[in-house]
This record gives sequence, C-alpha cells and structure tokens, in this order.
Amino acid sequence: MDLPDALVLLLSFFNQFFSYRKEPLIITQITVQVASLPIGTLMAAVLPSTKFRKPGFGAREFSLNPGPFNMKEHVLISIFANAGSAFGNGSAYAVGIANIIKAFYGRNISFFASWLLIITTQ
Repeated sequence: MDLPDALVLLLSFFNQFFSYRKEPLIITQITVQVASLPIGTLMAAVLPSTKFRKPGFGAREFSLNPGPFNMKEHVLISIFANAGSAFGNGSAYAVGIANIIKAFYGRNISFFASWLLIITTQ
C-alpha cells in the first residue's frame, strides 16, 4: 500500500467514524493535502534505499524508497483525497440508507447488498 491509498483509506475511515456523532467532525481533502507533504518527505528520508530482486522477474530491481517526494505524487494524493472525501460532505450518502434499514425497519441487510448500494450511489 502506498501513501495515497493509505491517506484516502484513513480519510474515509475517519469521516465515516465521526459521522455517527451529534456534531460530526468532517475531515476535508485540504487536510490530507497539507498533511501529505511532510509525511511524503519524511518517508523519502526514512525508507531504506536498498535494492531488492524478486525471483522470477529477471534482472529487475526495486527499492522501498522510490526517491524524493515530488509534485506529481502530491497531485495524485490530492485527486485521491478529493474522491475519498465524498466531495467534502463526510461519509457516503447511502451509508445512511443502510443504517436506516437496520435501525428503523429492523431488517438485516447483507454486507454485499449494502456495499453494492453504496458503490452504485456514490
């Protein structure tokens, strides 16, 4: 898992987690943009640059440290964060539908059905 995926995963998780409060705390994509620059430069400085070879891939080498954190990675994180924050409104709207089905109607909805509902309406 790379940095954009991890940041979007945390952003989506925290927005969903805090959406159940009376006064929900919404973490916007701007927060991820601001936080990603120091995290990216720290990872570029800390990760080891040792070269590894994977068996079956010939002479190809890879490293855990891809190099300095640059503008392209920062733009990619911004795009990911914009998609992961539900456009600044916290969690996905269809999560409320899945909650209402369980809380008010007393019916169980399967994980696959609720996931399909959320993905198709997002």
